[in-house]
Amino acid sequence: MYKILLLLFIISFGFGEDKKKTNANLDVVRNMINSMDRDYKKNIKYDKKLSNINIFKDIFISIDRDLDIRVSDIFLSQKYEELNLRKITTEGSLDAINSLKKSKANIAIVRGDILGIKNNSLLGLEKYDNYGIICSPSSSVLYLISKKDIKSIDDMRGMRVSSGLSSNMAQLYLAGIAIDSGTPLDIRYHSLNLKESIKAIKKDAIDAIFMFAPEDYLSTFLDNNLKVISLPNEFFDNLKKKKGLNPHSYYIKKDRIRTVEVQNFLIAPKNTLDAKINLKIEAMVSAFECYNTIQNIDPFYGNLHEAVKPAITSIHERIDLEEAISFSFKSKSKNDGGVKYIYEVHNNSSEDMNITLKEFRTNSFDKIPIRPRHLITVVPSGDIELKKKSHKIITYIYKNPFVYDVKRRDIIVIYKNLTIKDSEDVEFVLSIGDN
Repeated sequence: MYKILLLLFIISFGFGEDKKKTNANLDVVRNMINSMDRDYKKNIKYDKKLSNINIFKDIFISIDRDLDIRVSDIFLSQKYEELNLRKITTEGSLDAINSLKKSKANIAIVRGDILGIKNNSLLGLEKYDNYGIICSPSSSVLYLISKKDIKSIDDMRGMRVSSGLSSNMAQLYLAGIAIDSGTPLDIRYHSLNLKESIKAIKKDAIDAIFMFAPEDYLSTFLDNNLKVISLPNEFFDNLKKKKGLNPHSYYIKKDRIRTVEVQNFLIAPKNTLDAKINLKIEAMVSAFECYNTIQNIDPFYGNLHEAVKPAITSIHERIDLEEAISFSFKSKSKNDGGVKYIYEVHNNSSEDMNITLKEFRTNSFDKIPIRPRHLITVVPSGDIELKKKSHKIITYIYKNPFVYDVKRRDIIVIYKNLTIKDSEDVEFVLSIGDN
């Protein structure tokens, strides 16, 4: 299958005009095929490991290993506490799409250009459009790294180049640049991930890196004293014509580095037996804060998932109600050996609200033997009813019966909004102390 795809790719670029060039280019293509075959065999083994996954229960996110997203860093609010997040690490964006297609995952993060290629069945790839876009939470840029100067494709002849995971297709872009320029394709490609690529170039096991990575990966390259090169004109002119690759530049000190950028898309299946898919999409919209997601998506990439707009509406309604509660300081006075703090709590919404105090929180008091937060009383205690567009006085009385000076401290006061099912905690700062 991969051989057919690559030959179609080569034919589409007008490959084979010169016999010597053709022979050299075919060697490169065989290397690409072998690399993709190795990854394909890895995926077959990996598919067996995933055979017992129940995607109907949890959220399984297929992620290109080079994106390096830790699932533990993705925050799911209390509303979605029934859902667990799992990560399926894939060998590139094509493989991430394949995980979604095979129901090994129900969410995928995919590079936009590759998503468009699959959506439009370009380069002879089988069409896949059973997905909807949730949003574009990030972008990746194309990096050219080398200890040597690269001013044209000719400078890369004979080089050992890491073009990233073969499923991310950077080697095909580089092959296209060489073909357009009439340069024999005697570049030796290596399918290494980002970390492997950095280790390899530092050891001189490869001569250059030509691959996509998150924009914030620039600092990692610089921290490793690697030279980031601006794309030569022939590279830039070739790549900017491709759908999904957009001109991009950034500065390293005063040097302007020119490259291309591509959006990363969060996608989910359209037709699925998963009854919880809408809830899972809402959880992703919330976690990745896609509240202002793109409304007019270029058809090249696909269409917005039909569950996204209802999810955004639901999240906004919940946020609006949660943020409708606010607190304002009114006065402070001495009271029976303590200090009385008067606050006014406001309900700015058009709905009656009911809130309750959960806790006082501060790290400062946890470091001393006596914890003054235990000596705070609240009036009224228990649940506090707030009519729509109303306010109520709340009194906090802080007493310190011990001979122990406590400097002014900020305490986080945590309230729970009982009116909103599965709401987030409401909090504000209360400053207390003897000074």
